[in-house]
Amino acid sequence: MGERVMATERNAVGLTVPIVRAEGLCVGYNMVPVLPALDMSFYGGNLYGICGANGIGKSSVLRALANLGGRISGVVKFEINGEQVEGEEARKRGWMLYLPQRRSCFLEMSVKENLETISRRCWTEAMNQVACLWGDGNRVVAPLAGKDARCLSGGERQIVAVAALLASRASAFLLDEPSEGLAAQMRDSMYEGSGSAW
Repeated sequence: MGERVMATERNAVGLTVPIVRAEGLCVGYNMVPVLPALDMSFYGGNLYGICGANGIGKSSVLRALANLGGRISGVVKFEINGEQVEGEEARKRGWMLYLPQRRSCFLEMSVKENLETISRRCWTEAMNQVACLWGDGNRVVAPLAGKDARCLSGGERQIVAVAALLASRASAFLLDEPSEGLAAQMRDSMYEGSGSAW
């Protein structure tokens, strides 16, 4: 039985976009399925949300899409310019980035080092990209450049992690609870920025 994930459209900005397809994707724990087989298609220039109660398997679906575990069966393909690869290869190439529910900063690094490492760009180039896509995030991150990530609040770490993804050259972002710990204004502007990143 297939499950459809509803999409909320945002305008694309002409960047190269992937098509992500999952066919017969079955996810679970210890080889025990927690959801029926899923058939899903994700198109560039859109925001998609996986909704449901706690514990229903939303994070497991994202991890399976990213080829980080939990997939029992099925196929997931990322396609850019006619070339298809699976999740692990898409990550290696920088086509896709995954942000887990637990905030994804390198605590032993400074904010500047986090942004450069995750985005694969120099600080100036990364911050210019963030400024274009997420002005609110840029205003928070810029003054924190030299600060260690371990010294940040939970909300600040989340902002740095999302900003680093937006600054990257990736064409697909898989974000697990990206607005957790963010104020309403930051959350809303983040979603607008994410929609523009494609």
